[in-house]
Amino acid sequence: YGIVLDAGSSHTSLFIYKWPADKENGTGVVTQHSECHVKGGGISSYAGQQGAAGRCLEGCLDQALTDIPKEKHHLTPVYLGATAGMRLLQLSSPEQASQILQEVSQKIQSYPFNYRGASVLSGQEEGAYGWVTVNYLSENFLKV
Repeated sequence: YGIVLDAGSSHTSLFIYKWPADKENGTGVVTQHSECHVKGGGISSYAGQQGAAGRCLEGCLDQALTDIPKEKHHLTPVYLGATAGMRLLQLSSPEQASQILQEVSQKIQSYPFNYRGASVLSGQEEGAYGWVTVNYLSENFLKV
């Protein structure tokens, strides 16, 4: 299992992925197991609201506790990638952006998953991840 929190400008979504130990062409075949949409706006919308950015994630992180078998919790990596809303906040108020990342990091770390980090993706990184996603879903990596 793996958890990705996509912290966009207007909303945040939590995606749980799973993959079998078996590999196809040397690559694990990943499937989406479940998803949860965080109530409220994007995490950048909580600027100046102490603790709110972390609290907004609780419902979806709680759902992940039930969606992933308990014995797999500590093995499940969690990543949060923030995009345009946080990029803009970093430009206008770097202190508030840093505070929000700290709050969401602390909240995620309070859960039994294997926290791997929260970061603001550059536009180039966001585009590259989108390219990989489209080509993976199109099965272009499996074709010869």
